[in-house]
Amino acid sequence: MQVTINVPDHIAADAAARGVALDTYVEEVLAKQAQQTTQPDLQVSAAEAVDRIRALSQGVTLDGLKIKDLIHEGHKY
Repeated sequence: MQVTINVPDHIAADAAARGVALDTYVEEVLAKQAQQTTQPDLQVSAAEAVDRIRALSQGVTLDGLKIKDLIHEGHKY
């Protein structure tokens, strides 16, 4: 498989300034961006999800039913 990518001139200049081949430099940049975007976002989104679940559960009722009642509901049959 062959993929053609148009690389902006400033990225090619950065690679040349570092003395690295353009394809190697692009791979490094993409790998760094992938690590930075996946790890922190998952941690933040998990914390946000917990906060959202707690906020949504405030004031939620089951019309007087208790969890214990629901557990024993299946035992009647």
